[in-house]
Amino acid sequence: LLNLLLPLWHEFRSDAFARQSKLFDFLFGVNGWMISTLLYYLMYAFFVLVSSLPFHYALEGLTLGFIFYVIFFVVIKGWDTIDASVYVFSAAASGNATENNEIDIFCEQHPTDCTDTARMLSIGLLAFVFILTVAAIILTKLTDNSSRGIFINIYIIRAQQRNLIVSSRDREKLLLIQKNNQENLINSIFPKKIAATLIDSMSDRTDSFACSNSNFSFMKNIGRSASEQHQGVTILFTDIVEFTSMSQTCQPYEVMRFLDEVFVRFDSFVEDDSSLWKVETIGDSFMVAAGLGVCEDESGVTSKSERNRDNEKPPFSQSFGARRMYLKRDEFPDVDFSIFKTRNYHSAKTGSTIDKYYSAYAAVVFGIKCLMACSKVTMPNGRPCEIRVGLHTGPVCSGVVGSRMPRYCLFGDTVNTASRMESTSKTGRIQISKCTHDLLCSKFPRLIWEHRGSVAVKGKGRMETYLYKGQYGD
Repeated sequence: LLNLLLPLWHEFRSDAFARQSKLFDFLFGVNGWMISTLLYYLMYAFFVLVSSLPFHYALEGLTLGFIFYVIFFVVIKGWDTIDASVYVFSAAASGNATENNEIDIFCEQHPTDCTDTARMLSIGLLAFVFILTVAAIILTKLTDNSSRGIFINIYIIRAQQRNLIVSSRDREKLLLIQKNNQENLINSIFPKKIAATLIDSMSDRTDSFACSNSNFSFMKNIGRSASEQHQGVTILFTDIVEFTSMSQTCQPYEVMRFLDEVFVRFDSFVEDDSSLWKVETIGDSFMVAAGLGVCEDESGVTSKSERNRDNEKPPFSQSFGARRMYLKRDEFPDVDFSIFKTRNYHSAKTGSTIDKYYSAYAAVVFGIKCLMACSKVTMPNGRPCEIRVGLHTGPVCSGVVGSRMPRYCLFGDTVNTASRMESTSKTGRIQISKCTHDLLCSKFPRLIWEHRGSVAVKGKGRMETYLYKGQYGD
């Protein structure tokens, strides 16, 4: 804008324009103002080119500048101001006196022709400015396309970098979720003490979540590394009476739904007591161990990621809509519910002498809850659900067995004896061995036991057993 206004300022400031015109007039004659204006326009066009304006702005600026130049050339200064005397200066500058005299004579004799010739040459100057303007516009267009291409490439690169960062964060979150799900699954399958060992072993041997034989080779020796001896463990088995005959007359999905409803209630009883651990289910048989010292409250062991199972539900309970069953006083008015408060009896130090007493007591309480819960359930064939319960206390060996679908299992004569206590028990009753009876009577004299006498036990001969009858105060 300044370059465009300078010629106007010089035009209306006659003294300044006159001083400047003297220099150009001395060089180019009385038409020196055309050179002055051309220099101003060239300065303006150069400014537009080097300013790297977007094409539309440059096009607008150059077009307006050219229009202003033509208006100043033709209208403001006027076409009539162009004089042929410039030839005098040009000829004089060439130093050829003969040609100078000839031009002077020609212009003196034909002034109109000389003036028309000068004006025609001025049109050529305008054409030069036009071509220069078009060339500047084309150059600006090419520069603008190149700049836009570079800008788009930079924008795409930055967008890809942002997307890469976001995708990396999302991938990290997904991997963290997968890791937490994996650890939660391990915690739901194994006791916390064993699960912590397995999770730490996986973290130490695996730098990523990529599956490879080397990453999971430690599973081959997992049973040996996680095996442990336990003393004074009480094993409990439950078995549903007439389950085999019922399953042969009912649809499989009905049987599955029934088992899920029963076992979900049993699972809730296990979760209510920290000294209990659900070992496994075999068909309609439910196996629980008390006093292993691997449960959450007893061991005090924490892995690298904390266990979070409070809101988890078994898969079948979600599909079939089974609910937990909590015993209510109004449903069983003759029961002293103080016997179910077993949490305060647990010793914080596992393996101590007192653990085996209260572990046996917790197992008995679990058996009582199971009997009461099954009395509220009906089998698919319409018959009431009845179970047998058997317990035995003794030493066991625990460990994780197998490399594919590994299982936390218990081994020892105690497990076999507890299974025999269940199979020889009466319907709707809890049968315990003499060893378990002696432990309970020494610490819990309120419990009443019925001496059943000598019972033939497969593989063990005859054993003294006892049936739970109730407690004093019922």
